[in-house]
Amino acid sequence: MAGSKRSHATNSSSDSMLLKQRTAWELKKKPAEQRLLNLTKQKKNGDSVSTDKAIVCSFGLQNPTMDRAHSMQANLSPDFPSFVKPMQMSHVITKQRLTLPKLFCDAHLPKEDGIIVLLDENDQLHDTKYMMEVRDRYALTFGWKSFSTANKLLEGDVLVFQLVEPWKFKVEFR
Repeated sequence: MAGSKRSHATNSSSDSMLLKQRTAWELKKKPAEQRLLNLTKQKKNGDSVSTDKAIVCSFGLQNPTMDRAHSMQANLSPDFPSFVKPMQMSHVITKQRLTLPKLFCDAHLPKEDGIIVLLDENDQLHDTKYMMEVRDRYALTFGWKSFSTANKLLEGDVLVFQLVEPWKFKVEFR
């Protein structure tokens, strides 16, 4: 009997912790969802409003830009691996570096640092530094800022990266 009381107390404690974490998430989530609802209401009323694509992406709500990017990716040749990457503020404004999906890098990219060439939609080549960072994270650093600026990338844009050579990506924007 004493064992069951202890187990009950432990479950109650962990349930309480989960409730606090969920409540904290809900508090962060609500203002963003409210902004999205306000944008939607303003659009319905005929007001000119730019859609906050980053909010839509963050909460997994329907996002036509992301849908188009995934649809485009599905039509790419399976001979060339690809991934979809939505742009966040840290990718285009603050840190000016792009983290890459670890599973993609482990499966398709070399294990050493090097130069990766990005080919944009205007057939312009951009050299970027590919490097492994702490905690086995991969990123494009030097050169990413000039690619981002040259292509006028914004938070909420969605890019499709297709590996066409061992050190070269074709990049399309949606």
